[in-house]
Amino acid sequence: MNGILEKVGLRIREVRLHKGLTQEKIGEIVGVSYSYIGRIERGQKNISLGMLEKIANALNVNESQFFTYSNEAELVTEKDKQIKAIIAALYNQDARSIYKAKHILFEALKQFNE
Repeated sequence: MNGILEKVGLRIREVRLHKGLTQEKIGEIVGVSYSYIGRIERGQKNISLGMLEKIANALNVNESQFFTYSNEAELVTEKDKQIKAIIAALYNQDARSIYKAKHILFEALKQFNE
């Protein structure tokens, strides 16, 4: 990951997850679809400063929070990245799907540990 869109998008996702909010909720607050928020978080959408401000307001943070990635991003291990990816995927699911995914994951982990 080296482009600014990807770095800012990852940082938006990190802040959103830290706040415990879904893409759907942020999209609802700023007036866009959850898939648009997803494209922003993946660095696939070049957003305006106005949209960045709206997202910051929805997350109740200063816009500068999205530009504090330089040292932190390099310190994230591959394990951390994989865990964050799993968490991000779960945030897009309803409670029932998360419950099922938890059981599948736990069963798979039991098999790995045997």
